[in-house]
Amino acid sequence: MPFTVTVPAGEFIRGLSKTVDVADFPSLGKTTRLEWQESTQNFAITGVR
Repeated sequence: MPFTVTVPAGEFIRGLSKTVDVADFPSLGKTTRLEWQESTQNFAITGVR
């Protein structure tokens, strides 16, 4: 399946932080924690429980 990657033009986002819990991912009953990483300008998986 094709997909498109979009990279923002201009400056990087700085000084922000966010942690998000995604319920039932990657499977029912599991919760995945995502954390914004300024250095990569992307969310990273920091835990699955």
